[in-house]
Amino acid sequence: MYVLTILLVPALTMRAFAEERRTDTLELLLTAPVDEVAIVLAKFLSVLALVLAMYAGAVVYAVILDRYGSPDWGPIASGTLALVCHAALIVSIGLLMSSLTENQVVAAALTLGTSLMLWFADSVAYLLPSPFDVLALNLSLIGHFKPMVSGSVFVSDICYFVSLSLLALFLTTRRLAER
Repeated sequence: MYVLTILLVPALTMRAFAEERRTDTLELLLTAPVDEVAIVLAKFLSVLALVLAMYAGAVVYAVILDRYGSPDWGPIASGTLALVCHAALIVSIGLLMSSLTENQVVAAALTLGTSLMLWFADSVAYLLPSPFDVLALNLSLIGHFKPMVSGSVFVSDICYFVSLSLLALFLTTRRLAER
């Protein structure tokens, strides 16, 4: 499901601001009596709701597993939390990339590239010199995703997803405020 998120979310977010900038409807949206934070949050929550609706089909597996067995609900709940945090991060990155360009394909490619760079950051950590290897390990998406999926929920992992998501949403809001 995380691969589906990385591949599908760029296609969902690429039109968020890029198409509006290209068709000059962004000016109309920004002159409405709504501030930029509300615009960004509305777009973020709408795409996130769509992604979470796609994830809702996986609840059927948990219900079937509960019906015919006695699963440990801890890893199931932490895995679901990990997927929600992952989706929120990728959606916020997609909105940021869409706000940076007016070409939809470029926005999708930037979102996919940034997501993959975060995903594989720990793979190149051993190639980097001393202070940068720790930074690459701490920026690794998979390094924070895998423990949550396996049932170990750490505050640092949740803070990673929340802080990067909020940073991307803040930068998106600042980009819109510049216009």
